[in-house]
Amino acid sequence: MSAPHERWFQKADHDLANARIVLDAKDVPSRPLDTVCFHCQQAVEKYLKGFLTFKGIEFRKEHDLEYLLDPCIRENASFGQIENVAEAMNGYGVAIRYPTDFMVDYTEEEAGAALKWAGQVSDFVRSKIDDPNKASG
Repeated sequence: MSAPHERWFQKADHDLANARIVLDAKDVPSRPLDTVCFHCQQAVEKYLKGFLTFKGIEFRKEHDLEYLLDPCIRENASFGQIENVAEAMNGYGVAIRYPTDFMVDYTEEEAGAALKWAGQVSDFVRSKIDDPNKASG
């Protein structure tokens, strides 16, 4: 059985795979680009939770990326490098999940940026775990 942090990463990878499939499905009318953004936010959330799990840091069941990033930064200051991404993607987690009076139609460019950012977070977080010299400080 894989380590707990690896299971977080696997679930995050699944979110990215779903986002990529939808974004690549150019022949599908009315592609749900909002779900691309949602799955990308979910992936970032799970990569952060995976890092926290790896470090043995407890966290609440929370979807707020900035909340999750704070203990990551306390553990490893270099996580401050992805603070802008967390801020930019935070709204994709809850606000777009439910139908409201104010619906947002995301563009292909926005969805593509979300996918790119989530991939960068994946690489960044994994680099902190793969290289023990980077995992702290």
